[in-house]
Amino acid sequence: MKYLIKSYKGINDFIFGSSIESIQEKYNVPFKIVQKKEITKLYSDDLSFTFENDRLMEISVIENDGVELCFDKYSLFQESKIIQKLQKSYPSIKKYGFYIFDSIGISCSGFEENEGQRTITVYCPHYWDAVIK
Repeated sequence: MKYLIKSYKGINDFIFGSSIESIQEKYNVPFKIVQKKEITKLYSDDLSFTFENDRLMEISVIENDGVELCFDKYSLFQESKIIQKLQKSYPSIKKYGFYIFDSIGISCSGFEENEGQRTITVYCPHYWDAVIK
């Protein structure tokens, strides 16, 4: 599946602010659902959706065969040294094992050598402010 990041808007037609019900209808696959107070997470094979008070706040894409995640001119999982390439165009910080590119609403984990599964999280404006500060 090919996914296209739209900074601070979402991925493909999964738009931040959408309801749980609308995402379930669009994706039309069985989800594992985890609920903790006002936070609900939907998990599929290659995507996870985080909702706060029934509004989509972030989307994580897990590197898997057949998953292509694109932003700007890059295929994020396929490009070598993608973190360094993004850092040439966008400011970033590294915190808690994440490379956070707040100006475009993207964080990356698992991109260090020998780190395991790579994940890219796309988030709505200000959702990661507490992590960044």
